[in-house]
Amino acid sequence: MTSPVSSQQSPSVFIAQGNAAFRAKDYERAIQYYLRSVSAAPALRRTAIGNIEVARQRYRRERNLVDLKRIGVCGWDLSHNAAGRAYTLAQVYETFADVEVIGAISQKRGGQVWSPIRDGRIPIHTVPIEDPSGFLDRAIEFVAAHPFDIVHLSKPRGPNILFGMLYKLIWDSRVFMDIDDEELAFVGAQSPLRLDEYLQVHGSWPDLQHLDGEEWTRLAVGLAQSFDGVTVSSPVLQQRYGGSVIRHARDGKAFRPSPEQKRHSRVKFGIPLDSKVVLFFGTPRAHKGLLTAAQAIGRLGRNDVVFAIVGDFPAAGMKKDLENGKGCQFLFLGSQPMDTAAEVVALGDCCMLLQDTESRVSEFQTPAKLSDAFGVGLPVLACRTGATEEFIQQGAILEVSAETAHVQLSKLLSDTALAGALVSQGRKAFESHMSFAAVAPVLQEMVHTLPSESSAAPGPLWARTLGMEALFTWSSVPPSTKPSLAEPKRARTDLQVHLPEKVSSQPDFFSIKAAPTLADLLVCAWIDKPAQVRQLVQAASVIALPYELIVLFPRGQVDMGPLSELPESCLKVNAIGYPADTTRASAFVRAL
Repeated sequence: MTSPVSSQQSPSVFIAQGNAAFRAKDYERAIQYYLRSVSAAPALRRTAIGNIEVARQRYRRERNLVDLKRIGVCGWDLSHNAAGRAYTLAQVYETFADVEVIGAISQKRGGQVWSPIRDGRIPIHTVPIEDPSGFLDRAIEFVAAHPFDIVHLSKPRGPNILFGMLYKLIWDSRVFMDIDDEELAFVGAQSPLRLDEYLQVHGSWPDLQHLDGEEWTRLAVGLAQSFDGVTVSSPVLQQRYGGSVIRHARDGKAFRPSPEQKRHSRVKFGIPLDSKVVLFFGTPRAHKGLLTAAQAIGRLGRNDVVFAIVGDFPAAGMKKDLENGKGCQFLFLGSQPMDTAAEVVALGDCCMLLQDTESRVSEFQTPAKLSDAFGVGLPVLACRTGATEEFIQQGAILEVSAETAHVQLSKLLSDTALAGALVSQGRKAFESHMSFAAVAPVLQEMVHTLPSESSAAPGPLWARTLGMEALFTWSSVPPSTKPSLAEPKRARTDLQVHLPEKVSSQPDFFSIKAAPTLADLLVCAWIDKPAQVRQLVQAASVIALPYELIVLFPRGQVDMGPLSELPESCLKVNAIGYPADTTRASAFVRAL
């Protein structure tokens, strides 16, 4: 991966440097230079975009021959616990590919990467969301500097949709969408939005000011299946969105039952070996039932039971409510690195998950703590939800409710046979569905079966309404004046509209005015048959360098309309017409 291109140069220099890189077959760097020229001088947009399209095709052909793919797992906001799923996917990819974590980071949440992955071994690159209205410009710069063969979007949210579109448009990356939650539930929405229906009503995409809001989230969920593949974290989400199931996976070599690891963890965190530890490892939130779990523990009336909560509280009030309860001893450990999660989970004796069964979030959310507990060998107590039902049926989870939690917990802590049976079934589920060994082949299959070339069929609606030129127009104007996106272009009608500016009729060569130009080539063509116009357009479409074209043609005998389809690398066309009854030789002399 080449280093990012500096922006402290003139636009014409960027074009020249892009052309030099193109001639040297360094197509990655050529694309980066051409993109810089667009940012620095919008007037060069057509030239640069034409060059980008040609360079991108050659870049993709080269990268398709490389066995070790560059993969970026993209989080919509890496500043909170949503980043955990992105990091998990990256850990799985790490077993067979070159992977990095990328994504947006919210300034209103502190502007830092979520602490459990902040110092992880997998590289992380971020784009800050300070003023959302300028996010797209920064995202374009970021995508240009971080090319990937495959981008796996973690969660269908606004920023990720933009990242996915940019990677398709700039690098022709293959893009997967991962869904591990029902995102609509987080914004209080019941259904997604169809892009075509939205554009029909509003005429443009939503304002960028509320990328994490309801409107963008509904559109993002509606667009989740419009890329190259879908992954989901559970069968219940698969029923809703399709795709391949990729569980919250863990490394089976690190996550395994080990009395020695348990003793080491107890000593490290200062927990007596004879204490009974009920473990919660994750981000404490209201729908996860921590208050109910604490009440159940308090009803046991035992001094040897400790409720260990490992994770930072997003809301300080919840921690205070827990501490105000009676009869429950707490151990608050704060966030711990994901790379050392097995060591943390090993300190527990059981894991209790009392998800709010009335919550739409709980209905579709498979707690990552299940994978942790099953891997290390902790028996699990949990409420029945759509996401936990399969494991209850397999005997890997002891079903509880808010009313029965204290009874079932007491039974589990005293019945070693019951605990052993749960651990055994949980381990089977882990090895079959949640270990790297079980999950990595699914991702490998998805990667290896991707087509080497983009489909020739019409792409998704977002691609047909948001071509690269519209993208740059959208990203360079304030939201209040953002242009609406018209119906899909079919025959380069954008160039037909600007035809008078590009094609000028001249009586002879001497009438062509000399003027400063950014063109590197002058192309001359002689046309005397209608079919040759189309042949000229096809031949000129492979020219990546900016050029000007001079065409000689018999007046009134040839339709020059197809010239409107010339690529953006053609800066200008001078058309010299000659009488139809003139011989070729005399016509050429006349032109001179």
